[in-house]
Amino acid sequence: MTDNRADLFETVRGVLAAVTGTREAIAETTDLIADLAVDSLKVMEIVDALEEVYDISIPLNRLADIRTVRELTACLAELLGD
Repeated sequence: MTDNRADLFETVRGVLAAVTGTREAIAETTDLIADLAVDSLKVMEIVDALEEVYDISIPLNRLADIRTVRELTACLAELLGD
């Protein structure tokens, strides 16, 4: 993981922990639905928080195939041009 990707992962991890209220360790392989119980409302909270942090717009159709923290981080990296 590059430094930028590592920083991005840490931010994503922090947002996920805040939105889900989890105290469990969040890893790249953490499944958003199975492990963190992310539902549609939490997805919108996560998207809103990440859009605010990075001042970007995340297309909702990009979220349909995202299951893990790694996939979410990769999607953000792509949108940010990293």
